[in-house]
Amino acid sequence: MIPVFMNVKHSPPDSYGDCFRACVASLLEVNDVPHFYFDGPDADVARERLTKYLRELHSLAPYVVAFPGDDLDAVLSGIDHDNPGIKFMLICGIAEYGAHAIVCGDGRVLHDPFYWPVMHDYEPIEGVWTILLFVPAVMYSGETS
Repeated sequence: MIPVFMNVKHSPPDSYGDCFRACVASLLEVNDVPHFYFDGPDADVARERLTKYLRELHSLAPYVVAFPGDDLDAVLSGIDHDNPGIKFMLICGIAEYGAHAIVCGDGRVLHDPFYWPVMHDYEPIEGVWTILLFVPAVMYSGETS
């Protein structure tokens, strides 16, 4: 994984941070990833953009899994135990910023794409940790616009 940092400051409604873009770029090890949330926090629209981008340029599709609970270490060690060596995006919360994306694997946080290197206190969003993986597009049968 090549760590990529955010280029856009999260300052709604003037701008929406691109941590999600930075995590996708880090996981794929590419630089030309678009800002999926450039116009706001609509997760459905962003997911459509992500799906189209992954499928057209990388023959991949997003796969989302949600884990309930509040213990990040337990989630990370559990995923690593069952899926050693797999790197993934975790959508979590940061009290002062709201939703935030980070890269995890090996039972720990591997990369936080925040503007400057810092480790935050990550928390579940409404009691749920959201995990995003990329799978071969052949496994995905959804429609993209």
